[in-house]
Amino acid sequence: IYWYTLEGRDKNGDPAGGWDPHELRTIQDFHVRYSLTSAKGVAEVASIGGFVKEYQVDIDPHAMKAHGVNVEQIMAAVKNSNLDIGARTIEFNRAEYLVRALGYIQELEDLEQSVVAVSDNVPIRLKDVAKINFGPGTRRGGLDKGGAEAVGGVVVARYGANPMKTIENVKEKIAEIAPGLPSKTLEDGTTSKVTIVPFYDRTGLIKETLGTLEEAITLQLLISILVIIILVLNLKASFLISSLLPIGV
Repeated sequence: IYWYTLEGRDKNGDPAGGWDPHELRTIQDFHVRYSLTSAKGVAEVASIGGFVKEYQVDIDPHAMKAHGVNVEQIMAAVKNSNLDIGARTIEFNRAEYLVRALGYIQELEDLEQSVVAVSDNVPIRLKDVAKINFGPGTRRGGLDKGGAEAVGGVVVARYGANPMKTIENVKEKIAEIAPGLPSKTLEDGTTSKVTIVPFYDRTGLIKETLGTLEEAITLQLLISILVIIILVLNLKASFLISSLLPIGV
């Protein structure tokens, strides 16, 4: 029911650019998408375009052979470095406290320091057998707007929800999160702020459909009233019969 793109705009609302596709996709995936999904009537907000930011581990086979580790050990080290660990409970002053370790990866160094194996009491870390970098994920499509690379999202309404009301809720949520979107100062001194720009809005189609329906019902009422008056010669009967038409619709 609603498409939009994320674009860098200046204070006057004119295109300013200055944002890479992976930066816009990250903002879309971790900020805009979750906010719009919370709008009433929205079933899903799908991201499209840009590049998904990834942690990429490029293993060195020569270093692996020198340290005596294999790919399975590296995969296990990467997986285990991003897990929450529970350590049961500790009783203190007749109260039990849950003990847990948070293992979320936040920086490249977190992965680099992950232990793959231990040899002669010396830990072999991931950085010893591989290079860890940020990189774009493999993609099978993109979003083109006016011949240029774009990043955006598609809003899908819930089954049975009122599309018009859902779009209004989405627009209210966009107005709510717009001030909090990031901005940066470009080399020429221009301030470029990430802005949500409508790409497709079903509101116009809905209003045109309602207008066509209202016009058709109005003409139908007038014609039926005239026909009934001519045939029955009863004004009350014509209004009574014609009133059933819009009720039926």
